[in-house]
Amino acid sequence: MAEYVAKCRIISTDAVTAAAEDGEIILTGTKAGKFVMDACVRPDDARTFARGLLALADEVDGGEAPEPAPVKVGDRVEILPSVHNPSSAGRVGIVKKIDALDDDDVPYLIGEEGTGRFIAWAALVRRVDAPADTRPKVGDRLRVTENYPWAAPAKTNDVITVVETAYDREDGSEDGVRFRQDGDSFPWHVPLSAVEGPLAEWEVDLLTASEPEPAPVPCVPVVPMRGAFVEHAKRLLADDEHTAVDIIRLAEFLAGE
Repeated sequence: MAEYVAKCRIISTDAVTAAAEDGEIILTGTKAGKFVMDACVRPDDARTFARGLLALADEVDGGEAPEPAPVKVGDRVEILPSVHNPSSAGRVGIVKKIDALDDDDVPYLIGEEGTGRFIAWAALVRRVDAPADTRPKVGDRLRVTENYPWAAPAKTNDVITVVETAYDREDGSEDGVRFRQDGDSFPWHVPLSAVEGPLAEWEVDLLTASEPEPAPVPCVPVVPMRGAFVEHAKRLLADDEHTAVDIIRLAEFLAGE
């Protein structure tokens, strides 16, 4: 037979005991361990009395904290110490998947915040307050940080626009975003570990600016060397009698000297 005892906080041998007997609730009072009185209470009256006791207790201490909701996929949790998690205990991540609790010693698949990369299968976890979700959202502009991630047609420093997000998936795979190339009817998927952002407008402008055209090379007239004028003068005077002085004078004339 179940029995419930409430002891005096000052004298532990003073107490009230409640028990069920013959369809009634028996309340028994003892003082210094000796019987003082009892009361036979109908179940309905016992429930009313119990609710009154709970209301008085709530008035004194504000009431019991509600039972925490069970951990679910997408919750931010801390991995608690256990024989199954000696190295990952204390790490904080996101629940990516939960196997049947009765059939698995490590039912919680935990991934990194932001990327979803695998941390551990955990036996015990506790929910912790989550900061604001800073993962990219649809419409954000992101910079690609590696060439052709997951075979997507994007290279380092390319700027992509998020058209879909792929977060907290049941298969536990890494979080990612999707973007479209011009003319493609389907989106390409890239993991968050291969992008940075969101980018500010000035960052987008800087990354997408075309290469500046090379400055035009000024046209510098070719000035013939003095020897060229001398040779030209020799050809002009070839059919005439001339001296070396004549050649020099003509070369100086041709050069504008």
